[in-house]
Amino acid sequence: MDLRQIRYFVTLFNEGSVTKAAKRLGVVQPALSMQIRKLEEEFHTQLFQRTARGVEPTAGAREFHKHCLAILAGVEGAGQALREAGTLVTGHVTLGLMPSLAAGTMAPALLAYARDYPAVRVTVIEAYSDDLLERLQAGSLDLAIVNGGPSLPVPAIPLSMDRLALVTRVEAGEPRLPPQVTAAELGGFRLVLPSSRQGMRRLLDQRLGEAGLALQPDFEIDSLNMTLDLVSRSAYATILPELAVRKAVEAGIVHCRLIIDPLIQREVVAASHRHRPPGLAVRLLVHALKAEMVEG
Repeated sequence: MDLRQIRYFVTLFNEGSVTKAAKRLGVVQPALSMQIRKLEEEFHTQLFQRTARGVEPTAGAREFHKHCLAILAGVEGAGQALREAGTLVTGHVTLGLMPSLAAGTMAPALLAYARDYPAVRVTVIEAYSDDLLERLQAGSLDLAIVNGGPSLPVPAIPLSMDRLALVTRVEAGEPRLPPQVTAAELGGFRLVLPSSRQGMRRLLDQRLGEAGLALQPDFEIDSLNMTLDLVSRSAYATILPELAVRKAVEAGIVHCRLIIDPLIQREVVAASHRHRPPGLAVRLLVHALKAEMVEG
């Protein structure tokens, strides 16, 4: 089996017709049929059945097709890497970020990326996870940093696990707070939470529901800046990913207490378009973002 046979097989599988496949490949029909026959003889299995409408792949061919697509994608990726090796990294990358990551966490990564790859222009769009995925699939984003999960409709690279925490204001002279708070204790706080339209809120409600708990917030606000401003000025508390408040905690603006029993975590991933593999500039940006989230 060689790459030519794999390409011939995939083209015939996709076209469903020897005539159409041969035309797309730019070869005569007997040459295509001969290569398919060689594959069938090598593996002692029939790949296609002739019908009145063309050819129909067998069950074995359908499984073989999945592996062939992976092989061809790997070959294309290797060729792209070779073409890019030693070249100046240029281009324009449109990056989508969730507000919880855009709020201070990503600035060091973007500065480092701009220093290392000054010929790349980066446009950053801030929106919530669901909106970013819609824009990504519509082709208006090259990369989206979003909440992960088994239902994610696009390819994604894991970046980090981000734990949810209770966030409260800092008050002068108050006793040192414990670093953790149990989920059962959350009901004792007046809460400001994002609405259920946001993935983080749905994750929070799901995990608490599994523990037999439910929260009734006083405010539902889909603005990270407004939420933090409200919390810093009052006795209200909120629940946010640790990464979202890292800079505010370091600045002494708010306290952050990890929620336990249960521990609630969201997976943060770098998602790309299903049919548009990320180029070198995008892949290098993913590397810079991951380094900041893990080590920053």
